[in-house]
Amino acid sequence: MGTSAEHLSIIKSVTRFGWTLTLVAVCFSLPVQDARSEETAVRGVKASERAEDALTPAEQFDLGVSYDKGRGVPKDEKKAAYWYTKSAEQGYLDAQYNLAGMYFLGRGIAQDQAQAGFWYRKAAEQGDSEAQYNLAVMYENGTGLPQNYKEAVRWYEKSANQGFVNAQYNLAELYYSGTGVKQDYKEAARWYEKAAEQGDLSSQFNLALLYYDGLGVDQDYSQAIYWLEKAAVNGDHQAQYNLAQLYDGENNKSGEIDHLKSAYWYKQAAEGGVAQAQHNLGIYFVNGEGVNQDYKQAVYWFKKAAEQGYAEAQTNLGAMYASGWGVPKDIDQAKYWFGKAAAQGEAVAKRNLKAIQGNESHRTATTSQICKAGIATVMGKAPNIISITGSRNNIVFLYYIRGSDGTRWEFKCKVNSDEIIWATANGPWRTRSGDSDVEFSMTGDRLTITEKFSDGSGRSRNFNVSQL
Repeated sequence: MGTSAEHLSIIKSVTRFGWTLTLVAVCFSLPVQDARSEETAVRGVKASERAEDALTPAEQFDLGVSYDKGRGVPKDEKKAAYWYTKSAEQGYLDAQYNLAGMYFLGRGIAQDQAQAGFWYRKAAEQGDSEAQYNLAVMYENGTGLPQNYKEAVRWYEKSANQGFVNAQYNLAELYYSGTGVKQDYKEAARWYEKAAEQGDLSSQFNLALLYYDGLGVDQDYSQAIYWLEKAAVNGDHQAQYNLAQLYDGENNKSGEIDHLKSAYWYKQAAEGGVAQAQHNLGIYFVNGEGVNQDYKQAVYWFKKAAEQGYAEAQTNLGAMYASGWGVPKDIDQAKYWFGKAAAQGEAVAKRNLKAIQGNESHRTATTSQICKAGIATVMGKAPNIISITGSRNNIVFLYYIRGSDGTRWEFKCKVNSDEIIWATANGPWRTRSGDSDVEFSMTGDRLTITEKFSDGSGRSRNFNVSQL
């Protein structure tokens, strides 16, 4: 009989990640420095009633804040810039900082990033950590100042040494990449840790990766999990995804594999929009790992990832539609999603699309015969001792009696395209990473079963279909 839609391949393993550091995400810190207290804010309003030359720099700054925020006077950014300038020119630090922000954004004064850099430097030279950080960002990006990574590093260090978390993070990134400074993983780890201890999610995530790889720190998988959990608990979706991967067993050298935890963190990341996590959670629902098997939930999460353009999820969603698992069988929808994935070069989708269009070669063996030959191969038994007890929902149930002690061994089996998927009767499907892949092919009346192992080795057996 021809290859049927319900026998199309599903990508059965979770998508694996590569450890990658978060990219530098420099940003300006531009809060308006508030008047030192409500009392001085009121005093700033009252000061407007006095002659300009009678105002102290602090009063001029307070008056600027009043106009900037509309406290006691109508909001007027031009007047705010005027009074900030008066105060800044007399060396008042907070006024210098706010005036720099006005120039940078063009609020109340013509935008002039060179002037912004000038006034940030004035405030930075007086020791203001946020001004030092902003000045460093301007040097790093070449905004308003000539791009100068060494100067960026210098001012980041000044700010970071005062505990400013954004500076600590950006400084760690520069040490990690060797930008403006000699590459130094130890220094990168030191600054990531300082920022991580202040709750910076990206630093917690990156520090975990350094511990995992042993870059700049002694390799320590428990510390890697510790910092991933910190970031994950605080809502970093990429950390949640990577933590799920570790608990799933991928690259987890600490030895702690926990599918319940893995499923939990996949769901957190999936709900945060991480396509790989959505796909992997769908796989968990297909296989019943860490969650109760639920094809409808699998379809739900495959679709979430597929709609983001994730090719493996598109392939699996197509297979669910083709098989009628969790959704009404719909060959048109299957072809649609296989086509989406195939257009991205996804090999399984291409094969499935070809199969569903009827271009694959016909096979002459039934699903029961294929399963019998498959179990005979993986268990190293003769096919004539294996019996079929029945089938349900495209799943074949088989058993054999072990001759040495009379033990009854029971199995279940299903066929997807050229793949044989099997398990013990009450066990999970053998679809995890590391499990062997079992495939079949037909040549006339000869059925060939091939088992491929994770180390690259394999074995094959040939069967005459008429004898199965």
